Amino acid sequence: CEVFGRTPFYHGLMDLCLVGHTALEFWRSSFACELAGPPTPFWEADTNDRPALQLPAPLPHAFLNTNIPYTAHAAESVRYLPKISSHQAKQLLEQGFVPPFKLGVFHENDRRLMLEAQTCSLSAKLPSGSFIKVAPDIMVASPPLCYLQYAAHHDVIDTLLLGFELCGYYALSNINNEFQPRKALCTSKDLARYLSAFTHVPGIQTARDAARFVRNGSASPMETASAALFLLPFRLGGLGQRNAQLNANIILPGTHYGSSSSLRTCDLLFKDALFELEYNDKENHGTTRQRTKDARRTGEMRKLGIICEQITLERLQTIPEMESIACEIAKRAGRRFQPRTANYKQKQFELFCRLVPGFAYANRFDDRSYA
Repeated sequence: CEVFGRTPFYHGLMDLCLVGHTALEFWRSSFACELAGPPTPFWEADTNDRPALQLPAPLPHAFLNTNIPYTAHAAESVRYLPKISSHQAKQLLEQGFVPPFKLGVFHENDRRLMLEAQTCSLSAKLPSGSFIKVAPDIMVASPPLCYLQYAAHHDVIDTLLLGFELCGYYALSNINNEFQPRKALCTSKDLARYLSAFTHVPGIQTARDAARFVRNGSASPMETASAALFLLPFRLGGLGQRNAQLNANIILPGTHYGSSSSLRTCDLLFKDALFELEYNDKENHGTTRQRTKDARRTGEMRKLGIICEQITLERLQTIPEMESIACEIAKRAGRRFQPRTANYKQKQFELFCRLVPGFAYANRFDDRSYA
């Protein structure tokens, strides 16, 4: 028994609390994606009509752990010495976790050295729903807590990309650069609501700055990169646009020939500007049939007053083209495209290098403008 002041305190918490990179590995694992299930197709339900996965209902033996009694007073702090049993280690290895595992404790003095794990102290009072029990004796940091802990060790841009992933319909692989579809784990409102419970904790300012630009509904890393380039402000090298929706449905009215109304899903829709960006890759948009379909779609959108702009990886690698599109979006929304940030071109170049695959090697920009 440890004694703090005059009050001895025992606690029987035996579950492992997975946090940090280990929790992120869980949410990106095939096991978690299978439990979440595939997302509803976009043409069947708009992203606003598809609520995020209601964790932890689909998970076996799962419940929201609302009774982790942590307070800031030493005499009442939870004492919890984590120890990984052979059964728990086997479970973690079977689910693809890579040691050393990251475990959370609720008091600084409970940190200990273990060959198979690292421990970190959760030095703030955590709101309910911070942990989700995914096995009889294993709890995992919830997606919002995972997002906050990630922000403590990464900058705004990396944190933003994780926010798009957690609020989107894909999970990056722990092994390679591929991704797999799954239901959204949370929404941008969930992130904002969770972050509002904290004041001074590591990473909170970075998490809040990034959460302002997170949007629901991204279906792939390239959609995330495209959205981030246009939504990030000038001070971070972005194109500074606003009021965008990912994979939103719009209704196309029927024609006078008698055809019924139909739905069209917009990859990135700027509502104020009536402007849509459609990302086309070579694999899915290289056939004559698909090009004909894209041309018909562009004509249908134009009849509704919506400009539809097709973008490809090659166009994303060209800064002047993206700036031209951003100028048109701003103009149609009644604004001006006027970056007034010091060293904007340098910040813009660095952002494109981080987000656009192959940009640094494409050499599709004017070097003189970055001098």
